[in-house]
Amino acid sequence: RDAIIISENLIKLKGYENILVMVNDNSINVVIQEKELTSKQIAQIQNIVMHEFDTDVEKIHITVK
Repeated sequence: RDAIIISENLIKLKGYENILVMVNDNSINVVIQEKELTSKQIAQIQNIVMHEFDTDVEKIHITVK
């Protein structure tokens, strides 16, 4: 639970206002309200989530809404 809150707050510090991190048994879903993300922005988000959850990038799924 702490990793979710920390991840959301760290991503918000990067300038994203509406973000939701959801975790299930084998994946972490990040939903961001943006029109689109650059590959650099995606990498930043993946790095935050990988660090906070100590997981592999393959388990992280980013959705733009």
